[in-house]
Amino acid sequence: MLMKMDIDFSYDFKWVKEFEVSERLSEEELAEGLEPETMTLKFCVTHHADQRSKEEGRFFDWEDVESLVLEKAHKFFHLKSGAEFAIVNERKTMAVICRLLVHQGEMVLVVKTVVRKVLVSSYGEREKKVFVTRKTVCI
Repeated sequence: MLMKMDIDFSYDFKWVKEFEVSERLSEEELAEGLEPETMTLKFCVTHHADQRSKEEGRFFDWEDVESLVLEKAHKFFHLKSGAEFAIVNERKTMAVICRLLVHQGEMVLVVKTVVRKVLVSSYGEREKKVFVTRKTVCI
């Protein structure tokens, strides 16, 4: 199913950043002389995601989210346009719920929300593992 979307980046999103991402090739593919494909990734944060980031109990830095996305960006080349998925960190304490689109030859990653549970007390912060349903594809 081909998703045709009309996106107004200045209206539809709170903010947008651009990154260059490239796919990771196996040693066999590199030995065959294949070059990794490189694309522009538009990292788009919805108004909802930005608003949720300021709520008590979800404290996180957008830089942490960006680095997690860039760490796993090579996997986007194997996803279809319109795919909805979660990017989960190694400790399973943060999940970024996203949708991947292709718009005018560029990858558009729409960050719908970020899930992170933090308990704050006088002793400091304590992270809890986040729950992602079985139906959600995790990368």
